[in-house]
Order: sequence, then C-alpha cells, then structure tokens
Amino acid sequence: MSDFLDDLAADVQDALADMAGPLVYRTVTSYSPKASATAAIGATTISLNTLPAGFDRTLPGDTFSSGSRTFSVETVASAGTITAAPFSPALAVAISSGAAVPIVRTVDTSCQGWMELLDTSTVLAPGVQIKDAKYSVLANSLAVVPAIGARMVGPDGVARTIRNIGQDPAQAFWIVLANG
Repeated sequence: MSDFLDDLAADVQDALADMAGPLVYRTVTSYSPKASATAAIGATTISLNTLPAGFDRTLPGDTFSSGSRTFSVETVASAGTITAAPFSPALAVAISSGAAVPIVRTVDTSCQGWMELLDTSTVLAPGVQIKDAKYSVLANSLAVVPAIGARMVGPDGVARTIRNIGQDPAQAFWIVLANG
C-alpha cells in the first residue's frame, strides 16, 4: 500500500475509533491426536501421541469428547507425546490406547468496530437471512486477517459464521458479513 493510503487508513481509523465498540473474532480448530495409553473410567489425565501438524500442546479451555471434558492447564509435548494432560470432569467411559481423541480449540480475539443487523425487507441480495449481520472491524484492532468460516460476536452476544469478507479502499477496516 502507498504511503498516502497508509496515512489515509490511519486517519480513518482514528476518526472512527470513538464510534467503535468491542467485538470478538472467534476461530475454532479441531485436532485428532491419539491416546498413547488407555485412560480408564474415572481418569482425570490423558496422554496423547500421533500429534497432528500445528498441535503440540493442550491449552486451558481445549475440550474433547463432544466438548464435555475441558483441559485445565497447558501441557506441552515432549518427544512427540503430551503426557498426563489434566482435564475435568472425570471420564465416564474409558478411552483405549490408540483411539483418536478429537480436541476442539476455541480462540477469541478482541477487536473494535460496530455491527449492523441486516434488514431483510430492504436487502435483496440472494442468501441474506433474517439474523445476518454486517460487522465493520477497524483493521488496526485485529492482528489477524479474518477468514470465512470463523465467527464474529457482536454486542448482542450472538456468534455468527463469517461468509463474506471485504475491505474498504484505504484498508482502514474489514467489512464482514456473517449469518447465524
């Protein structure tokens, strides 16, 4: 981007900052390591190996077994194995050695902007639904590039799935359309 557009983007962001409120950009990633040993009924730790790319630790808040078990501390892999990662509540069913353990990681990133609910009586675009929203996110408030399939959470607390992303010509803010 040219120096002129960089300066323009900064000026636009400064001018709009007072109007902006808190938003959340949410990503959800799934991993499927395998149990390196059997975890018995009542267990509150699990050891994992066969770690997929990008997964080298459990983090507090990671979940498994349909989201009903939550890891409580960060446990880093050593020599390709995560050993005795604590979670709660205790297992009600054993997990066999070698079984896939699907883990879901949700990451919320705070950002600034505003949300508008789309009026389906005046918006005639195909696919627009009653609960769709348009988010204008100040680009300098979000350290990552938004992605289709991620979610936005506005002041109403509803997580909506991103289905379209654009930017204004000065690249001062992201224009995100989401439904849900």
